[in-house]
Amino acid sequence: MVNPDGVVIGNYRCNLQGKDMNRHFFYDNENVNDLRCAEVELLTTYMQENLPSKDSLKMFLDIHAHSRDKGISMYAPRPLDTASIERIQRFSLLLDQMGSGLFSLQNCSINNAVSKKCCARLGINNNYKLANSYTIETSCWGFETK
Repeated sequence: MVNPDGVVIGNYRCNLQGKDMNRHFFYDNENVNDLRCAEVELLTTYMQENLPSKDSLKMFLDIHAHSRDKGISMYAPRPLDTASIERIQRFSLLLDQMGSGLFSLQNCSINNAVSKKCCARLGINNNYKLANSYTIETSCWGFETK
């Protein structure tokens, strides 16, 4: 868990500094002056120091609480080629086929939204060239079953 201090006080989105760590997980030219949180710095440093190579990372799974949707869904980066899109979609299809009724395939999205360009899954996808970089969202408010 990257955000234990925020979660302990009931804030599932931001840490005690009021920062949404997922929106500042990676720098780009526009937000280079934004300071990342210590938690994010420690995690990215750990990854850099402990992964033997960028190829050794097979999947990145970022788990979040969702404030609007009910149920469980997934986000993934959109690659350029169709074959990779089909491979990326397999994970969401497997979760849907598990039959719990809580996972919503229709709420899943594969995109590279500009508003999320510095989030963890897109940063990992860009820095590690890892297509299997997902965010799983689970509802804070309850579930609708199929």
